[in-house]
Amino acid sequence: FTRGETQSLGTCTLGATRRDAQIVDLMMEDGLKRFMLHYNFPPFATGEAGRMGSPSRRAIGHGRLAEGSLLAVLPSDEEFPYIIRVVSEIIESNGSSSMASVCSGSLAMMDAGVPLRRPVAGVAMGLVADETTGQYVILTDILGLEDHYGDMDFKVAGTRDGVTAFQLDVKTGGISPDLMRQAMTQARTARLAILDQMETALPKPRPSLSPYAPCLDVIRINPEKIGAIIGPGGRVIRKLQEDTGTEIDIADDGTVKVVGDSADAVALARQAIEELTAEVEVGMVFNAKVVRIAPFGAFVELRPGADALVHISNLADGYVKKVEDVVQLGDEVTVEVIETDESGRVRCKVVQEKPKLKVGDIISGQVTNIVDYGVFVEISPGVRGLVHKSRLGTQSEPSAVAKKGDRMLVEILEIEEQGRYKLRRVVPAGSSDEDSRASQDYTPRPGPTDLGSGTVRA
Repeated sequence: FTRGETQSLGTCTLGATRRDAQIVDLMMEDGLKRFMLHYNFPPFATGEAGRMGSPSRRAIGHGRLAEGSLLAVLPSDEEFPYIIRVVSEIIESNGSSSMASVCSGSLAMMDAGVPLRRPVAGVAMGLVADETTGQYVILTDILGLEDHYGDMDFKVAGTRDGVTAFQLDVKTGGISPDLMRQAMTQARTARLAILDQMETALPKPRPSLSPYAPCLDVIRINPEKIGAIIGPGGRVIRKLQEDTGTEIDIADDGTVKVVGDSADAVALARQAIEELTAEVEVGMVFNAKVVRIAPFGAFVELRPGADALVHISNLADGYVKKVEDVVQLGDEVTVEVIETDESGRVRCKVVQEKPKLKVGDIISGQVTNIVDYGVFVEISPGVRGLVHKSRLGTQSEPSAVAKKGDRMLVEILEIEEQGRYKLRRVVPAGSSDEDSRASQDYTPRPGPTDLGSGTVRA
């Protein structure tokens, strides 16, 4: 940013974790600072040669003034969780370099993609007064000479809507309210003129961050779940950072920041964190690893740091004499959560692989419901099909053929797209029950897969 013979080179650097924030450790204040503006004034800015070292009291004060001027338009930590550092390097100076720093800092942040609420500009006002006559002249955008010999240095920074910061130095005994009002009015006119030029170059913040900025994602978790991410001795979080190539920062309130060089790496880490911290609920299915075997069952690791018990009675459908007959240490099994308690203990069962059903399969199922038009039979856990009364192999009503809970041998005739199964009753050959005898006198309508014999007539 150049204004007359004053020039400031503003740079904006974005950090992501608490380690990038400035530590404040003062007598009356401590904590972390997420926005900082550092001001450097090298001797060559005024054509001099001199020592360059730590910042002077003047440089610190100018930086604080510029920082306070921009603080009011910054987005909140929730809106923009990055750490922001602005550095103003004064290249040349013959006027207010602190107000030039406000302008360059505002432009630098907007160019970096920081969503400032409004651009900010600043200007220094001066005063030449005759105390004997009471006459005075207010100067706008004073030079170094006018600052040195004048009676006032009044720095005003703000947006189009109002003032964000000001600093007043006077050499007279005081100034009147009318003079202050006039100085503020002139400062506003000058500030708006500067903002017009700034907005010509950059009317609003960039829609996206600079490609050189780190990728950052913020996740808010239950603070009680922090241990699940860290793991014993930090084992889980270290492995997660190594596997994804990210840096993970966890605050005590459950705020987790994930930082990486690419959006894909950050998304991968976020997915892993969400899986680690998700509440285990009944019905959830996990691909778990057997980590311990006891006489009464097997303990499986649902995810790092979260174990569950699979009781011996839930290892298989049938009777299990020894746990080792079904699983071994280190085996991976698919389990389903069947119970959780207030203490966080979880019980699971092994999910048995269900055979895939297809047309033509003959299955012994259980009658689950009887209606006027047929019988519903469960052919697999949770899977039911309809045996229409025309396919029961008898002229009797469905209620006379079977009752709820009976076993029935059926054949799959059709599987519809909606997942509905059409079945027919299979009567074993040589059956002597009443239904079988009735079926000998009754021929059902042929179905899509029924076999029959006939005579070729032409």
